[in-house]
Amino acid sequence: MPKEYYAVFNGRNIGIYDNWPQTEVQVSGFSNANYKGYNNWEAAKQAYLKFFNMKELPTTIHLPTRFRPNNEHVKQDDDCPNGCSRIIRDLKMELEQTRFELEQTRRELEHSQCSLRLTVRELHNAREANDNFQDMISGFRNVNID
Repeated sequence: MPKEYYAVFNGRNIGIYDNWPQTEVQVSGFSNANYKGYNNWEAAKQAYLKFFNMKELPTTIHLPTRFRPNNEHVKQDDDCPNGCSRIIRDLKMELEQTRFELEQTRRELEHSQCSLRLTVRELHNAREANDNFQDMISGFRNVNID
């Protein structure tokens, strides 16, 4: 049975992916890559949480505080060739982490929507069963036993 979700514990970008091509990009050629496929989102999420000893997936976005939006002192790359590269690298890493967190939040929202749909369906089925039961009881009330 093909796996639908992949938890990447060690790779270019850790996280939970919903297809193999995305997962392969993260682990292929990555030294000591660690990942596993799962049949459903919940199993992948639980394995991910257990691996990182977390109670829940991160849903907050942490914006970098060490960088100021005003960098007038940086006129061009020649002004700080190494410093700018580090800042750009760090910003890329922060953006990737934010992307990951937003994706996790999106998946959690999808999961919540699915759970809500199931709950609504269960309530609808319970209401139908109750209505059928009430109809059946009403039918017995009209029966005359002589």
